[in-house]
Amino acid sequence: MTVLIKIIQLILSLSLLVIVHEFGHFITARIFKTRVTKFYIFFDTKFSLFKCKRFNGKWHFKFFGKTLRDMELVTDGNGEPVLDAKGNKQYQPIDISKLPDNDWRKYPDNTEFGIGWIPFGGYCAIAGMVDDTHSSDDLAQEPQEWEFSAKPAWQRMLIILGGILVNFIGAIVIFILLLWHWGQDTLPLRNVTSGLYYSEIMQAEGFEQQDKILTINGIEPEELSDVVQAIIIEGKRDVVVLRGADTIALTMSEDL
Repeated sequence: MTVLIKIIQLILSLSLLVIVHEFGHFITARIFKTRVTKFYIFFDTKFSLFKCKRFNGKWHFKFFGKTLRDMELVTDGNGEPVLDAKGNKQYQPIDISKLPDNDWRKYPDNTEFGIGWIPFGGYCAIAGMVDDTHSSDDLAQEPQEWEFSAKPAWQRMLIILGGILVNFIGAIVIFILLLWHWGQDTLPLRNVTSGLYYSEIMQAEGFEQQDKILTINGIEPEELSDVVQAIIIEGKRDVVVLRGADTIALTMSEDL
């Protein structure tokens, strides 16, 4: 059960990173008016667990929907696949005008959001970009104004770096929130579970390495600076330490 929980925690944490990273690509692409065809958490090979898309003025939803490509096989007059010089099958963009009105591929201006069934990663499919969802053969036609390949170099660079930048900004935000909620300027002495390191002078007073200071003159010090304040400045002499499982009482010398 513990192993299963850890696996789920790992998948969820990685999914959060993927969402943040791919959102960086998505938002920068949209800022530069580049079409994003798909935004998926996990991979939707063959089918997806859930997907949604807005078109014709409303949102449409599907569960366990088949994954459809936006490319189709090129065939000759006999219906046989057309091969390139390397013997690979040729594909071309689907003629969306021939698709039925209920086919989501007929509305490429809007992004299809979904959750795949393979829980490792995710992707943001940007039109006109050679990546895991499109090969260079898919981009043989003249680039359109809404495609990645038609954008200026500086815009393409920002779209590519968008995921990294958002991850970086997200990490800063997370650390700010952690410090705001749990952070302190100093380490509480009670949290020093492995004890302290003592100089030769303090060892001569009876301290041993990794002794944990419990009280000084009956008062528990909150921070290491409280120890210095009590012993060196205020001259308090009665110190109780935890040494292993034993509680030891020490009395400092007057000339410390």
